[in-house]
Parts: sequence; C-alpha cells; structure tokens
Amino acid sequence: MARRWTYTEVNASRWRHVFDDLLGGTPALEFPLEGNGKSLCSLRIRISDALKWLADQFRAGNPSMEPYARLRGRLRFTTHGAALRLHLKRPHA
Repeated sequence: MARRWTYTEVNASRWRHVFDDLLGGTPALEFPLEGNGKSLCSLRIRISDALKWLADQFRAGNPSMEPYARLRGRLRFTTHGAALRLHLKRPHA
C-alpha cells in the first residue's frame, strides 16, 4: 500500500512548530477548517501524518526527534464547530 502524499518532510515541516508549541506547554491549539483543508478529517490526517513522519525519523536513528515520538501517543483531536482542536492527553492525578 502506498503512503499518502501527506506523509512527507514538507508536510511535517509545515506542522512542526505546532508540535513544538504543544511540547513547550501550550495546553491546546485550535485550527479552523477554512484555509487548512477540505474537511476536518483531511485536516486531522495531514497533522497525524506530519507527526508520524517526525516520529519515524527517531525510529530511523535520529535522536533529536525523540520528543515527537513521545508526543505521538499523547496527541488528541477534538472538534469545535468548524475547527479542529489539538491537545495532549494528561496523566491521571
């Protein structure tokens, strides 16, 4: 099965600053559908594929990509009207 066109370094570089913000402590980020995709589903796929590409670079031997590999399992998506909200799964108290 061929990988999607969104699983690329170009797509990953477009979203990398978002992941850096989340890793830096930003509790949640919201992205409107307008200007970012045709549907919330396609927007989620773009963001997920970008994070997967970055995490796979760690698995390929690039130790500087470890934070993205750890972030991959913690990232959650919710919808808010015509926007997609990204937030991190918080550990239980």
